[in-house]
Amino acid sequence: MTRPETVTFRATTENGEVVDNPAGDAIRALMDGLDTTDNTFVIIEPIEDDPSWYMVISLRHGDTFEVERRDLARQEHELADQAGRASVAEAAATWIAQRRTPRQHWERAAVESLDEAGRRIEAWLRTNAPVTFTSLGSPAAAEEVAAVARRLESEFPPDLTAWLLRHGGARGGQGLPLPRGFVLLGAQEMAAYTERRRKLDADAGDPEQDWYWPRECVGLAANAMSADALLVDCTPGAGFGRLGTHDAVFGIEFDVASDLCAPSIGALLTEVADCLEQGGHFREGFPSWDDHPERPAVLDGRLIWRTDEP
Repeated sequence: MTRPETVTFRATTENGEVVDNPAGDAIRALMDGLDTTDNTFVIIEPIEDDPSWYMVISLRHGDTFEVERRDLARQEHELADQAGRASVAEAAATWIAQRRTPRQHWERAAVESLDEAGRRIEAWLRTNAPVTFTSLGSPAAAEEVAAVARRLESEFPPDLTAWLLRHGGARGGQGLPLPRGFVLLGAQEMAAYTERRRKLDADAGDPEQDWYWPRECVGLAANAMSADALLVDCTPGAGFGRLGTHDAVFGIEFDVASDLCAPSIGALLTEVADCLEQGGHFREGFPSWDDHPERPAVLDGRLIWRTDEP
């Protein structure tokens, strides 16, 4: 039987359930059907004699999954634990889109993911934390975002641009608080912060050192309690758009199981939206978060992230 030309990739679970061309919601549905006995994983791969890429999502326990991604053409292989069904499914759909569609289609998917997460966060803040909602920042003009990208000599990922177009302009407060003390920056703050961090490391010396700030990265969020930063990788290629952390002592980390690292801004904000709506711990089940779990709370109309410690 000849396969329809419109079917380009397929998801298959261990117990034989098959879905052609699954989008994020279909991947999520397949994940919901996994268990730890006889239906432990779903594999997604193109319909080719010798598949050029594949992804395997395996249930570990609860809401934690082991995600393996391999792209033979790009010589990439990643294996990491990830928590949060919605964010894992959304990140999977974005990763697959980068390999099966033209770039403009992937960009559209990334922006749609970011905008949906942004709408959910805004709705929750408007109802539950109105002071934070009013401090998110006005939309930045497209010309301003383009000017900041040129100033930093960087190509911005589409979801970074989309966030700045939502809340990258002037603001009346600190912006959106994230777990671990991070706060998202506006467009002009991002430019000034990135330039300052680049200069500090350039003045300090050796770019081969682990702590050196990569010139291809742009600061996305600053930490109110330390010199740590959340950054966006603007390097063309497979890592374009991923989020990493910069620690002045331990350097750069892009492991998605660590701190606030994520495949994209949209994936991270989807996790934040899930946590706000569900009220649980952020990234519950991640080993790096088990010692100091944080959950959203509201104080005087402001969103804060609170640990369960006395």
